Amino acid sequence: MKRLFLIRHAKSSWNDDSLCDQERPLNNRGQSQLAPLARAMKCLGALSGAIYASPAVRAQQTLAGALSVNDQPAHVRTEDELYTFDFRRLLRWLQNLDNN
Repeated sequence: MKRLFLIRHAKSSWNDDSLCDQERPLNNRGQSQLAPLARAMKCLGALSGAIYASPAVRAQQTLAGALSVNDQPAHVRTEDELYTFDFRRLLRWLQNLDNN
């Protein structure tokens, strides 16, 4: 049976007004959230199989932190459709995924 885990990025920074939304990094609190998140994701089995992530800097940083505890190669794909997390776009994206 397939499982779907939807995981939000860790806490991001709003300190730099010169950055567009997609470029905002994690703040210190977000960085400190990575280790517990990684352990939880590993325990749930969320780091095996296909992993899809938003191209947002904060999402990529969260993913890198999560993968730091992974002891097997991850199959990661960055998908622009995941950036806005709009329900309709997300549902359409999910429906178009390969069943394998």
